[in-house]
Amino acid sequence: PTLGPNFATLDPRFGDGDTYQRNSLLLANAQINYDVLDNVELTSISGYYKYRYQSVTNYSSTYLPSRILGGFHKTSTREFNQEFRLNSSFDGPLNFTMGSLFNSTKGKTDADVLINATAPFRSGSSYYYQQNVKTYSAFGQLRWNIVPTLEFGGGGRYTKETKRIPLVRVGVPLVTTTLPRNKVSFD
Repeated sequence: PTLGPNFATLDPRFGDGDTYQRNSLLLANAQINYDVLDNVELTSISGYYKYRYQSVTNYSSTYLPSRILGGFHKTSTREFNQEFRLNSSFDGPLNFTMGSLFNSTKGKTDADVLINATAPFRSGSSYYYQQNVKTYSAFGQLRWNIVPTLEFGGGGRYTKETKRIPLVRVGVPLVTTTLPRNKVSFD
């Protein structure tokens, strides 16, 4: 199906008006285990994620040109994470696990909705924003083998996450909105 070429007069990202959806995804990880001592293992787990999506879509349930709602949408996300973990396997009744985690995520979303394929105009629901997230975490657990068939464990985790939205544009035309410089943290 096609929206027709007229939407591109207001927003060239609509191209020739043909509807489509494109996705691409990359996911990679690596794990390294190293025996620090005979009974203590260090594990490193790294991960990378990249996602892209783009579409031109007819949001209406009709192909009557004057009633078509044409939408352009583009999203991208990149994420990296790294975990280090120490784990013991002593012969005695007590063992532990402890470690740390770092995560960094960056995302962008861009959208525009146009109305009327014959004489297009903007709907007012256009937006663009970026978001950046950083997460730091530390964790630990102590395990006690009370008897060979019963283990008691206790642990905890501390996480600090900071989210920033450095750029927001909304409306018609897209107007840059200045957000307060306050950071939002979740501890």
